[in-house]
Amino acid sequence: MDVRRTVSVALDVDSHDAALLEDTVDTFLWCAQYVSDHAFEGEYVTTSKTTLDDETYDDVREATDGFNGGLVQAARNKAAEACKSVVARWKQGKKASKPHFTSPHVVYDHRTATFHDEYVSLATVDGRIEADYVLPDASSDTPHAEYFFSDEYETTGAELHYTSGNWMLHVHCKKDVESDTPDGETDRERNGSRG
Repeated sequence: MDVRRTVSVALDVDSHDAALLEDTVDTFLWCAQYVSDHAFEGEYVTTSKTTLDDETYDDVREATDGFNGGLVQAARNKAAEACKSVVARWKQGKKASKPHFTSPHVVYDHRTATFHDEYVSLATVDGRIEADYVLPDASSDTPHAEYFFSDEYETTGAELHYTSGNWMLHVHCKKDVESDTPDGETDRERNGSRG
C-alpha cells in the first residue's frame, strides 16, 4: 500500500529563469486547452489518453515549436483527467462545462524534473533551469523533514505553481507500507468465519 504526501517548497528563481518558467506555464496551459478543445469536438467527449495523444501530440508539438515532449504528455494527461471529470458529472446528472485551464501551473515527472538535495532541474520552453529550494532547517519538525528529506519517501513528481509572485513546487512523495493483512489471508479468515 502506498502512503502519499505533498510538500510545498519555495524556489529561488532569478529573473531570466522566471521569464522562462512563465513562458513554460503559458505553453503548458495552451497545450492542455488545445487537447481539451479537441476532446469536445466530436459527437462524444474523448477521454482516452491514448486516443488524445494519437490525435493531438504531433499538432501540439508543431504548434509550440517543439515544446518538451514530456510536458506535452503531462498537459494531455491533465486535459484528459479534466474531461473525464466533466463526463462523470454529466453521468451523475450534474452540470459541467468544457475545462478551461487558467491557473498558472505545470505538471512535472521524472522525465521533466530532476530532484536534487538542494535544488531542482526543470524542463522549460528553452532547455532546463536549475532552481534552489528555499527550505527550513532539515532537522526542524516540518513536513519537509518528515517527507521531503526522508529516506523512507520517494519523490514521484511535482506541480509548479506561480502564486502571489512566488514560484512554489508542490512535491509529491510516497512510500510503500506493509498492509495489516498478511499475504494470502482472506477476508473470511481475517473475520473468523468459515466457508
